[in-house]
Amino acid sequence: MNNHLRSYMKGLTAKVFRTYNASTTFEKELLSFEFKPNALQQEKVNAYNSANKTAAELCNHQRAPPKSHAAGMAKMSLHVSSSHYAHHITDETPSNR
Repeated sequence: MNNHLRSYMKGLTAKVFRTYNASTTFEKELLSFEFKPNALQQEKVNAYNSANKTAAELCNHQRAPPKSHAAGMAKMSLHVSSSHYAHHITDETPSNR
């Protein structure tokens, strides 16, 4: 793929193309907002975030799970398992029979 892209332009790679596409899509989305001269900073931040989200959706970008995701899921699974086990033990005490 990269060799094919380089035949059009020296240095062009899939990564460069994706970055260019995302940047131009974001710019187009951001320019679609019109601000009054006295626009608040928060309005501009909201427009930026909205344009960024729309561009990411249009470019099919997806968030990668955090690096700590697997460890957090394992910890949660262990917690659920131990809670489930503790629940069964308390249900089977002599006073509950």
